[in-house]
Amino acid sequence: MSDAFFRIRPQTGVEPSPAVVAFGILGNRPNPFNPMTQIDYILENSSAIYLRIYDISGKVVKTLVHQTLSAGKHAAAWNGEDESGKPVVSGVYVCRLEAAGKSDVRKIVLLK
Repeated sequence: MSDAFFRIRPQTGVEPSPAVVAFGILGNRPNPFNPMTQIDYILENSSAIYLRIYDISGKVVKTLVHQTLSAGKHAAAWNGEDESGKPVVSGVYVCRLEAAGKSDVRKIVLLK
């Protein structure tokens, strides 16, 4: 008999609790989006943050938030425009949250 690649654990009737997220991007909705999406994120401490949108080449497309915020849940909206107010093309973008030496990224899809 060969070694098993998994283990069967006895059923306890208790589901494991989901991990508590204290920092990061919780997601955006809708995704894909057109013309607007809301990005939800959480901060574990009050801190200065950046929430930016990047294109796939790594260029900053739009800075959505650059300020000090309190700990807790927050939201920002992106309307698919760049820093100059021009609409960006359809595609995959990266949303990056930076605060207190930490960062988190999520993919966002704009479909026109």
